[in-house]
Amino acid sequence: MRIPKEISAALKKRTKAAKDLNEADDIVSNFIMDNGIEADEADFLTGVEMYVNPYSTECRIREAIKRHKPTEKNRRSDNG
Repeated sequence: MRIPKEISAALKKRTKAAKDLNEADDIVSNFIMDNGIEADEADFLTGVEMYVNPYSTECRIREAIKRHKPTEKNRRSDNG
């Protein structure tokens, strides 16, 4: 069977979106882990919530970052 153009385009779009999402999640996950921020792993580390509830997970991560109290170690690393 020949692959229809719209299916081929959708597959390419899906692959690019997944790659972009993984790259963005890597940045967010590293920030969360490096700063010891308490957040549900379903919301980062390629957790399922970022796929099925992207807006909710964004809000929960933003709230977790706002609630976080930096440690002395984190403050030193922020200042170079």
